[in-house]
This record gives sequence, structure tokens and C-alpha cells, in this order.
Amino acid sequence: METLPETALAFAKECLNRPKAWITDDDSVDVGPEFNLGPPGFLEATDFEFYDLQRIMQMTTTWCRHHGLRLTLDFFEGSYTCTITTYDPIEVIEVADSDPSSELLAPCVDACFVLLSACVEARRKVRRISQHYESLDT
Repeated sequence: METLPETALAFAKECLNRPKAWITDDDSVDVGPEFNLGPPGFLEATDFEFYDLQRIMQMTTTWCRHHGLRLTLDFFEGSYTCTITTYDPIEVIEVADSDPSSELLAPCVDACFVLLSACVEARRKVRRISQHYESLDT
């Protein structure tokens, strides 16, 4: 994943389990028929804008909570770091950093990118761990 649109699409396909999601012409990812991530009425949508930091924060923190994970976003010296950990025992699942030397349009782009990419990589890592334990059971 090199760009924010690619990362947002991977989040929709892998984390939201929407394999037919696609990038639209207006900086959004269309996820198809309405989905609900969270309690009734929360984040009901058919698409999301990948530059909307508030929306991305809602989606990524809700996704982490639903999977028993903790998400933190830190900003230091012009760079964002997103860390996803388990609760008990505390174990780091994924860390994503922005590049402070990049020439992006706005700081929120960096934040959206690290939030989405950390979730996607955490999902991939958790999937590999689960598959490993499932293979031990057979």
C-alpha cells in the first residue's frame, strides 16, 4: 500500500469485509450496500471519504474495539505514529508511521494514512496468527 486511496480500499475490503468495494471519483471508497460498523445507527454508510479524519478515526477505533484491540495515534516532530495493541496481555500488533519529509496536501492525510494502514496490517497479522492456530488444531 503506497497511497491513501489504495490503503482506504484495502481497509474496506479486508477490515470491513467488503470485497467488492471500489474507489470513486470523489476521494471516496464505495463499499456497496449499506453496512453498519458498530451499534445500531452508528457509521451506517455506503461509502466513506478517505481524507475525512473524523470519519477515519471513528471507523478505525470502532474496528479495533470490535476486535479487542487498542489504537493510539501520536504526533511528534511532524510525524504521526499509530500503534495497535492487544489489551491483556499488552502486545504490540502493528505500528505505522508517517513520513515527516513527505509533501502531502494536509496533516490529516498523514493521520488518515497511518490509521488505515495500521488496521489493515493488524488485520493481516491477526489473520495469519489465527490460521496458524487453526492448523495446529487439525
